Amino acid sequence: MVSRHLGLTALLALLATGCTEDPIGQLVVAVQTDVHLPKDIDTIRIEVTSEGVPKFRNDYERLGTEEAPFLLPGTITLVASDNPGDVVRTIVSGRTGGSEGKLRMVREVVTTVPEGRSATLQLPLQYLCDDQVKIEDGEARDDCPEGQTCLAGTCADEALDASTLPDYAPEDVYTEGLCLDVAVCFNTATVVELDPSDCSLAAPAGTVNFALQTEGDGICGAIGCFVALDAESALGWQTRDDGRIQMPPAVCTQIDEGRIVNVVAAPVTDVCPFKEVRVPTCGPWSAAGSGELLTGPITLAGGQSQPVSVKVGPGAIYWASAGTFSGEGTVKSIDYLGGKPTLESTNPVPPRDLVVTSDGTLFWTRADDTMPTSGAIVRKDGGGEMDVIANLNLPEGLAFNGSQLFWTEFAPGGGVYRAPLGSTMGVLLTTGNYPVRVSADEDAVYWTNEGSAGQSDGSVQRYDLGTNTLETIADLVETPRGLTLDRTSGNTTALYWTVFRDGGSLMRVAVNGGTLGAVTEVASSLSFPNGVAIHEDGFVYWCNRGDGTIMRLPKDANASMTPETLASGQRSPSAVVIDDTSIYWINEGSAGQENGAVMRVAKPL
Repeated sequence: MVSRHLGLTALLALLATGCTEDPIGQLVVAVQTDVHLPKDIDTIRIEVTSEGVPKFRNDYERLGTEEAPFLLPGTITLVASDNPGDVVRTIVSGRTGGSEGKLRMVREVVTTVPEGRSATLQLPLQYLCDDQVKIEDGEARDDCPEGQTCLAGTCADEALDASTLPDYAPEDVYTEGLCLDVAVCFNTATVVELDPSDCSLAAPAGTVNFALQTEGDGICGAIGCFVALDAESALGWQTRDDGRIQMPPAVCTQIDEGRIVNVVAAPVTDVCPFKEVRVPTCGPWSAAGSGELLTGPITLAGGQSQPVSVKVGPGAIYWASAGTFSGEGTVKSIDYLGGKPTLESTNPVPPRDLVVTSDGTLFWTRADDTMPTSGAIVRKDGGGEMDVIANLNLPEGLAFNGSQLFWTEFAPGGGVYRAPLGSTMGVLLTTGNYPVRVSADEDAVYWTNEGSAGQSDGSVQRYDLGTNTLETIADLVETPRGLTLDRTSGNTTALYWTVFRDGGSLMRVAVNGGTLGAVTEVASSLSFPNGVAIHEDGFVYWCNRGDGTIMRLPKDANASMTPETLASGQRSPSAVVIDDTSIYWINEGSAGQENGAVMRVAKPL
């Protein structure tokens, strides 16, 4: 019988053994991983051969869910044959998307079963070996040369002398109730400085745990996504004779490749134990403990460089990042539940705003402040990425009404433009004073003119597409920012926008076809509100850059009502989007640092 609590405990006789009074040799293979289940891995396959003869093969799916067949760490016990010299090959592989899904990690070991004792063989699936895989003759293998396997991100000899393995002790595999809650324990992590020449660092004061910070892989918490490293282990980090901390060489290689953002350290405390091999990570996949259930904001993608726009698309969240330095712009996407982000654009010119159509086509504005006329509207679909409208002057906000694109030109005397899909040239609708964010329906286009810094020369305007008339909705406004249309009933019924003045306000005007109602203040005394969004749940959501909060109110609220705070402690949140279950936003982060993020929190019931 297999115990879900104890893991995949099985007893495999590699060859029928005769009667003997001597102790039977056993090899206890311990399987675990440092990533998140089921986000990063949801299926583990274990294969065992003896002298080339298959002895065991099984897929364990739905890991990390209530239907999981086992918890990690899990063990499988190999029993010695009559010939103690028989060579045993064990292959452990991890996939996402089921047994036929994407292969992520593979670990192979060739050894023998020790005579007369039980020994432990640790075979973890490590993030440092992620994507170092191949399919050979239909089977999962690592991509190391023949006779080698991936160990801590580097190819090493797959052969292992069984006499060097420690005697099996259950407490060396895991101790019930002892696990590291990565999401909680690295919530106050600090970045450490590595010497790239040998991938080492000075030992921090006190006892600490180390982790790799990634964009989206690993275990994600309120400030980022992390992969905890085992202490004093060839599979993790070790203290050298000179007192310095030695990281696996692959850590520095993968930092250079952009797969790892940083190495971070966090203190060991009463609730955050020292991360040894025998201390697994907490989670719904763990036999040692599930850890604390996080109900607040979770990072979908961390380590981002100045994200500026975010949208909900079919099957994914999309965002644009301007980059911490010129020439580092990106457009990326990620599954609603997180994971490894997908790089949608390799063009380094900073994007400014983006839209996603119902069929998944991406459009974004792109502009370089140092080259004003090098801006463009970019499209990406199944046919690839291309500039559809080029030679623009600092294009900024972007909107799509189902048949036409609208964009703003962020400059004094800048303009608001439109172009039907398929057109390679924009038509100027009207000029403006630093027009920034824009929204549109079939009848009209709306935008905010940010105006001059610190001056009350901004405005909110509308251009009627049927009558070709311009109307000012709000004038003499100091720094109006984001805006959104309430179209939850099909037609536009209201326009909402944010204003920086007097600490900040959220404003609304009713829209009834071509008629505008009176401008009303929905919320006041805010902290520099920026992005704003409406959802059919009847609420208006916005983010406050100044105090790092995400708030909402009923969309028909007035300034006497107290906003509901959904998240706090965020790093300059600047845009927010909603779907049926969750609220997503981007944190721009600190200037010149890769600490921006795409965040998610469950929508309150």
